[in-house]
Amino acid sequence: MKRNKNLHPLSWEHHHALTSVVLTRRHIAENAPHERLVRTANEFVGFHRDNLLPHFRHEEEVVLPLYLNHVPENDPDVLRLLTDHISLHRLVRVVGQAATGSDDVIPALTELTDRLEAHVRFEERELFPNIEAALTDDEIAQVGAALYAEPPGTVVIPGGDGCRINPTPKNPD
Repeated sequence: MKRNKNLHPLSWEHHHALTSVVLTRRHIAENAPHERLVRTANEFVGFHRDNLLPHFRHEEEVVLPLYLNHVPENDPDVLRLLTDHISLHRLVRVVGQAATGSDDVIPALTELTDRLEAHVRFEERELFPNIEAALTDDEIAQVGAALYAEPPGTVVIPGGDGCRINPTPKNPD
């Protein structure tokens, strides 16, 4: 499905998250050394701080207030988005604790990647189409203006051996 250009920054960030999921799962499947898995876990903690937190903030502070003009506050999709965000915060903390302790990081990384993938797929396949259908042209333009106004930073992909992705492109307008 073609995404409205005003939501492109969020969709690009989703792509980065899914890339992290794939690479982390590859390390797990290939029985990467414990040190590599710990490094990946620590990279996820940094990815959360530098990329997921700002992403969640944009969804919660820019997109949802406008969307809530069109759906009830207890809308199941809104509640799922917020619950997922809280769960992902918790899982990143668990991953970070596993990386600093003597715990096996594989269960924590597995649960985090499973939940992160499910969350991204939910937003892209269900929530964003509903948002695009509900928001007026002016509202979706407000979302785009807010998302493109904040200067993007370079993304370090967890599991990517230091792979850095260029920031989200500038507004096409």
